[in-house]
Amino acid sequence: MYELVMSKFQFDKEIKSWVLMSIGKKWRDWKCELKKFHYSPHDNDEAWLADLNERVHIDQWKALIEFWNSEEGKARNKINTENRRKQRIGHAAGTKSFARIHEEERNKRANGEDLTRVDMFLLTHRRKNGMPVDEASARAMEQLNERTLQQPEASHNSTARKDIFSLGPSPSDIWGTTSHSVQSQGMTSDAQKIDEQYEELHAEISSLRETMADRDAQISSLRETMADRDVQISSLRETMTTLMAAIMNPSINLATLLGVSANPNLNQPSSSSSHLVPTPQRDLANKGNSTSCTNVTQVLLKSIVRHGDTVAKGTILSTDPLTKVGGGNGT
Repeated sequence: MYELVMSKFQFDKEIKSWVLMSIGKKWRDWKCELKKFHYSPHDNDEAWLADLNERVHIDQWKALIEFWNSEEGKARNKINTENRRKQRIGHAAGTKSFARIHEEERNKRANGEDLTRVDMFLLTHRRKNGMPVDEASARAMEQLNERTLQQPEASHNSTARKDIFSLGPSPSDIWGTTSHSVQSQGMTSDAQKIDEQYEELHAEISSLRETMADRDAQISSLRETMADRDVQISSLRETMTTLMAAIMNPSINLATLLGVSANPNLNQPSSSSSHLVPTPQRDLANKGNSTSCTNVTQVLLKSIVRHGDTVAKGTILSTDPLTKVGGGNGT
């Protein structure tokens, strides 16, 4: 409904609340008129359906009749009737809306000044002869006059649009501040505290999210480091497997596999590899059928993981797979 009103009229968004209140009041007044002239005079469905206002759709009229005949509708009607009887202050505006009265009176003023709530109350609660419509209105006018004398400037400063377009005077303009307004202020303060707590919690959550992101980055870096270590370990295992296979297979030249060469002259240092260590020539001839080995070379095994540290020493007695080295007949 609000969108429909916006499509037909131009107005500031700051009076949206007044527009919605006005729509609601007009809707309630329209239903009251329909019930008064088209429902209450009859007592059966045929008469109700026959007395259909031309501005009402038949389906909507059936829905209204069904609601008014329901227990909920009857209970609400009873409550509204009792509340109406309790109303202490009436008005003399008749069928003319307060908005029309406000506009007409504003146009009568030379400076086009807007009317305050007090002005609107006085206009709508006096008869044509200037007398109040009832005793309650008269007492309210007296209180308004007293407050105006006590605060003369305040009576002319209530020109905010939310004040101008109100559907009636504010209760505080007549009866003053009540406990309800004090309670409302307390609720506003509580709402502000809740908003502040929400902002603090939101900031804490953002900080925790940043911390978690940093932890995730650290975990990802550790996983990459572990992957590199796994690759190094896998490479080391392959090397060890190759060396073990070479040791077990006499047809493979171990010196060539390790990148070293046998040096027949053991009295002179070798410059071909840092892994060769010269040793004095020894007579390693074995008794019996053992073959004498004169070409002896010492080798060093370096660590791949610990950057070249020596992990083992060995002696290559022969690179000829047919030569028998070591051992003896026990004599």
